[in-house]
Amino acid sequence: MTTPAVTPQIEGLPPGAVLRPISPAAAAPRPIEGLPPGAIVKPITGYQGPMTSTGIAAPQGTADWAGAGVQGAKDLLTGMSEGAANTVGSSVAGVSRLLNNIPVLVKYLALEQGVQALEARTAEASAPQNPAQSIGRTGEQVGEWLVPSGAEEKAGALAAEHLPALGRLAGPIARILTGAGETGVRNASQGGSPAVGAAAGAIGGGLGEAARAAAPSVAESALGITKRMRGYGKTPGVAALEETSGLAPATIEKQAQQKIGGLTSGIESSAAAHPGTVSLQPAIDTIDQEIAKATSQNNGQAIEQLGRVKDALTKGAVTGNPLAVDQSASNALNMKRGLRSQFVKNWNPELMSGTRAVAAKASGAIDNSLDTALGPDFQSANQKISSLIPVAERSESLERDPSIAQKVGNRVAAHTGALIGSAAGGAEGYREHGAPGAVIGSLAGLTIPELLAHPATQMAAARVMNNPGVLIRLLQGAGLQFNRPSQENQQ
Repeated sequence: MTTPAVTPQIEGLPPGAVLRPISPAAAAPRPIEGLPPGAIVKPITGYQGPMTSTGIAAPQGTADWAGAGVQGAKDLLTGMSEGAANTVGSSVAGVSRLLNNIPVLVKYLALEQGVQALEARTAEASAPQNPAQSIGRTGEQVGEWLVPSGAEEKAGALAAEHLPALGRLAGPIARILTGAGETGVRNASQGGSPAVGAAAGAIGGGLGEAARAAAPSVAESALGITKRMRGYGKTPGVAALEETSGLAPATIEKQAQQKIGGLTSGIESSAAAHPGTVSLQPAIDTIDQEIAKATSQNNGQAIEQLGRVKDALTKGAVTGNPLAVDQSASNALNMKRGLRSQFVKNWNPELMSGTRAVAAKASGAIDNSLDTALGPDFQSANQKISSLIPVAERSESLERDPSIAQKVGNRVAAHTGALIGSAAGGAEGYREHGAPGAVIGSLAGLTIPELLAHPATQMAAARVMNNPGVLIRLLQGAGLQFNRPSQENQQ
């Protein structure tokens, strides 16, 4: 009896599915048009479509922007952690190498092998794997430089106090040397050369000190402070930078007036509490010297006007009775103010310019007597008031100046070469971007000069120059990243 043939069942296919042989014609390689005989089609194995940053294939025809953004943020954070790992590992390795120079430790401890292993591990752990990680790592390394230590300022203050022989150079020299040492240590902590870091610190410190020294002059230029306003030891530029914080003239004027009010109240209280007297004789002697000079020149007008200045200190304005040379501190302070109000502050066309100068000099002599009698605290407050007065006056005057828009309009209306910048900007803008570029370029040529000359812009520059530490550290941190060993050299 013959057993019927059974058709084999294929697992995973419906019943009845059978294997059929491929005909020789179908299985034979087929020629491809445009290719030499014998070229055949071969299947491509593996996925060939676009890949996401996670390594997972994205659907063809779509872009996984959300996934890429999330992964990019992760890579940035990873790069930042790599930067931190580099600092920690490099710092520990650097300290270990210093210890390795101690003979006793070298004899009993195998530090060199451990240091080499740590450096290799640090290089591996801090090596970025893609551009996003590189950005994060560099950003973290630069950010470390923005953390202030305060060592430079402390060193400058100590040097100024304990090295008086160096005079005004004590503070700057100490800050530069301290900054050089600190920069060398910071650079070494990130795997760089301590010597290169110290050199960069010294250069940056020198530039910072030069900027700090020039900052008061820039502030005075911004406010239009004249030479006369700086007389008798006044430092309006320093006062504007240290006693106010605004940029616009209106803000500076308000802050200066508030500061003057508080300081004035303080010195009045100090004067009222002073138990002794203050001599007006130095101020009277100053006036007598000028009267003697005018007498020798037979200058009757000068003698008459200088006599009125002397009367303000020696004769009662109401009673006409002689005034005592020695006055209470409060009376001396008020008489100084009266002298300035009559002959210095208020412009009087009948007064000779020399009279005004003599009155100001006598006022300064009373200030010196008050400073001597009431001590350094009174002297400091009095100095600040004297320096802030021109700051407030000039700021108030600048606030009344035309606005930038008005100045631009005046520039357009002026039949001078003021429009050359606008024409040049318009031409360049048109060459790059056509008509829209010409409009933007023309406006930039008109407004940029006015913006650069504006008091607020100049005051902003003065404040940056007066406190350049953050900018200097940022430039040092960014620049010294180029002095790092390559990853190939580290590994």
